[in-house]
Amino acid sequence: MSNSFIKNTDTINNYLGSIRRYDQVFSDTELKLAKDFVKVLEVFEKATDVMQGISYPSLNISVFCYVDIKSSLEALNTCVTSSPIIEKSTAFLLERLNHRLPITENMIVAAFLDPSMQNLPLLSSYCRSRDVDMFELMVKKWGQYEPELRLPQADKRKVVEPKKPDRAKHIRK
Repeated sequence: MSNSFIKNTDTINNYLGSIRRYDQVFSDTELKLAKDFVKVLEVFEKATDVMQGISYPSLNISVFCYVDIKSSLEALNTCVTSSPIIEKSTAFLLERLNHRLPITENMIVAAFLDPSMQNLPLLSSYCRSRDVDMFELMVKKWGQYEPELRLPQADKRKVVEPKKPDRAKHIRK
């Protein structure tokens, strides 16, 4: 939607001019600011599209989305061509990212169980910051979600093994 606005700004401005609404025609400054905001919104659009998946598990992808959002916002925040408003906006979004999208143990374990994400630096830094081993974390999660395994009791009656055929009878002379 926001990309559509950017692509059609000339048409919008031409129409506003044709109906003599010159006061509402977008200035170059307003268009640049809108384009910058579209870049910020695209960061979240990508993550939203991926996280909405219904034909694949998405909890493991949430860690990747977090990393992508954070690095994209950091890049936009340090971009020399960004306006001061965009710099302040991205700084605020970065500051609130851990509150809005907190990394949970479930997300870390799900990402670790995905072979394509096992080498994400966030997984090891998460465990290091909490002084926990990934194996310990997985065992903890297993204990929270899986009831104690109860193995079937062995039958106390004597099990009679079937007789094996005598091989000597089957050998032709």
